[in-house]
Amino acid sequence: MEEIEGKPTAFYSTDFGMVLQRKITSTLKSKFKVKPKKNHIRDGDREESLRCIEFEQKYLDRIKSYYDMPDKIIVISASAFSFVLCGLFSFKNIS
Repeated sequence: MEEIEGKPTAFYSTDFGMVLQRKITSTLKSKFKVKPKKNHIRDGDREESLRCIEFEQKYLDRIKSYYDMPDKIIVISASAFSFVLCGLFSFKNIS
């Protein structure tokens, strides 16, 4: 990962090429329904405003199944042209 001169919100990745903060934020908004949020922090007598994003648990729970990996995959039936796979999940509370 390399910083790109003159572009403070971008970097270069050998896997993805130039990556922009705007593209990452856009993807997070569309896939994870994040919302922009400003947080204020105080450091002594100085206050600073930080641009953040907020994830809501209900949206993370909704898409969790897309990213969960089964513990085991079983072939239920198979023929020369098709097969049926079932994934067995063990659900763990991550909170």
